[in-house]
Amino acid sequence: MTSPPEELGDAIAKIIAERIKQLREDLGIGYAELSRRLKAIGCPIPELGLSKIESRDRRISADELPALAYVLGVSPMTLLMPDAAANDAVDGTGLTAEQLWAWLRGDEPFGSAPGDRGGRARLEFLARSQPSWIVGELDDAIRAIQRKRDEGRG
Repeated sequence: MTSPPEELGDAIAKIIAERIKQLREDLGIGYAELSRRLKAIGCPIPELGLSKIESRDRRISADELPALAYVLGVSPMTLLMPDAAANDAVDGTGLTAEQLWAWLRGDEPFGSAPGDRGGRARLEFLARSQPSWIVGELDDAIRAIQRKRDEGRG
């Protein structure tokens, strides 16, 4: 597993700022309308605050990320991903866009090559990264497969 570079936080903050601006412009709305939408869902960010977010003079908080994603009509993960091709390098991360997406989704440890199965370390990562109900379903499926194998041997 690759260690994240020291500038990972700054790199992700830059991506978030760029994506918010891009998505806002794609929707054809200004700061006033975006601010109004955020206030309507209980997450007020004034127009000046939104401008500062896009210019990277202000970072967003953990509660603002899902609120911004909601009013922009996207998943919070969309705000964490650059608009890039799979093999494009993502500045400041040491990863390609595909690797970053796999890590954000909880499919691969940070810096793993796409599709690299990595053995026990990857399984432990998956178990820690997925919701407990998914881990439970996987555990049930593994046990069912093991029972069928055991029955075939007996």
